[in-house]
Amino acid sequence: MFNNIALNVVVALVFIYLLYSLLGTLIQEIIATNIGLRGIMLKKAIKRMLDDDKDSSTHKLSASFYKHPLIKYLGDGSWPLNKKPAYIDRQTFSKVIIDMLRGPGLKPGDPLSQPIQSSLDNKKVDWPSSANIDKETWSYLNSIWIDAEGDAQKFKVFLEQWFDEMMERVSGWYKKYTQLILLFVGLAIAIVFNVDTLQIVSVLQNNPAVRDQVITQANTFVKNHPNLDAEIAQTQAKIKTEVLLARKDSLQQILKEDTTVKIC
Repeated sequence: MFNNIALNVVVALVFIYLLYSLLGTLIQEIIATNIGLRGIMLKKAIKRMLDDDKDSSTHKLSASFYKHPLIKYLGDGSWPLNKKPAYIDRQTFSKVIIDMLRGPGLKPGDPLSQPIQSSLDNKKVDWPSSANIDKETWSYLNSIWIDAEGDAQKFKVFLEQWFDEMMERVSGWYKKYTQLILLFVGLAIAIVFNVDTLQIVSVLQNNPAVRDQVITQANTFVKNHPNLDAEIAQTQAKIKTEVLLARKDSLQQILKEDTTVKIC
């Protein structure tokens, strides 16, 4: 590429570490998908919003939130660690909260203000399961209900704004955990492949044939992958889809075997 040996060594070294970093990123994405990291972070955010403490009681508002049919069936139940949905949009969040506050039994055209006000007055919801509204959560819900002047549509907008603000924080949490996973993946790659920068530099400096070959491969790689970021995102999405399909097939096989045993 260049006549300068030192510059060629630097370019070759950058290319080598780019390949290692791509490998690490793919492994990190596989791990994050398998452990359901996005769903875990989302559940943490919902608990932070709807519960005042970290008590894991099933009568918490967040537990009732996840029992709502709209949320319950968004999740992937094929593996215990990934039962919760990895993504909920703002409209879904606001609808579920309003459904919980208005309770069952309403008919088309019935006003929502009175049942919502009643739930806030009682600091309790009764659907999809009975749950108390903790003090701090109640204080905030009541404050935006007052700001909405008892209008369910305005209340819905305030709930969605609250959700959007929390999701910005969730993005930071997810990034922090993925970076932590990537750190350990990088250490593992360095150990397994014996990645020694000084040794690589020495080989590149003292072996022109190897150096030229790496430079050629770098040129070819750049030409063949002009939109590398998009390709990485596409590959990550494909990994996630394939993992979820594999879990689905595994669950179906387990259910089939379980049914066979019962019949026998």
